[in-house]
Amino acid sequence: MEVTFPFFSREDFEGVPSSLTHRPRKQFEAAVDRAVGDRVRFDGACGADLWSALTNVDWHGPDGQIVSYSFRTAGDLVAWVREEGDYIEWFCGDEPGCPSSEHLAHVAS
Repeated sequence: MEVTFPFFSREDFEGVPSSLTHRPRKQFEAAVDRAVGDRVRFDGACGADLWSALTNVDWHGPDGQIVSYSFRTAGDLVAWVREEGDYIEWFCGDEPGCPSSEHLAHVAS
C-alpha cells in the first residue's frame, strides 16, 4: 500500500496560498532588528540582554498580535540580529523571561 502525502508535486502547490502563520513573528523580528540591531551587533552583552527580554514573555508585534519566544527561538533571533552563530551561543545567556528596565535600557541605549 502506497502512502500519499497531501502535496507531492509542483502541481499540487499551484494556486495554494500561504496561511501567513509566521507573518506576526517576521514583522516583530524586523522591528526588533530596526530598533536595537546595531546595538546588539556592536555589544554581545546586549545580545544576552535581548535573549533575556524575549524568552518566555508575550510581546505585542507591530500589528498587535502576540509573539513569544522559547529559550531556543529567542537564541535564534539574537543570532539572526547579530548576523553570526546560532541559538546555542545565546541559549541561557542570562536570566530568562526578564524584560527588566535594566535589560531593555542596555539593549536600547
